[in-house]
Amino acid sequence: MALKELPDSEYIKQFTCGGLSICRGDFENLGCPLYTANIDDDTMQKIVNDIYKELSNNYRFTDEEIAEYGKYYDWETMEAIDEAFYREMEGIALQYGMKYYDELEEN
Repeated sequence: MALKELPDSEYIKQFTCGGLSICRGDFENLGCPLYTANIDDDTMQKIVNDIYKELSNNYRFTDEEIAEYGKYYDWETMEAIDEAFYREMEGIALQYGMKYYDELEEN
């Protein structure tokens, strides 16, 4: 069974909250890629909102620090943000029903 595909423009559409901006392509490009075509825009926005809340409330990162995720691997603070960001990004996306491509291929 072929997986549903979205137009390329949907994979680069940004969903933002505070200093955080994420697109479907960010989830699709994780080490273990997540399938996003079955997730509507409202749910994508909720995922980004929840990731932002986790990073700002639980990790106490500022909007400026959150906005820089993935850009400065040399800095100790940025490494901490990257680690927290990817952990939260993956965990929250799974809570909202995203699946790993590997899981979809097995079915």
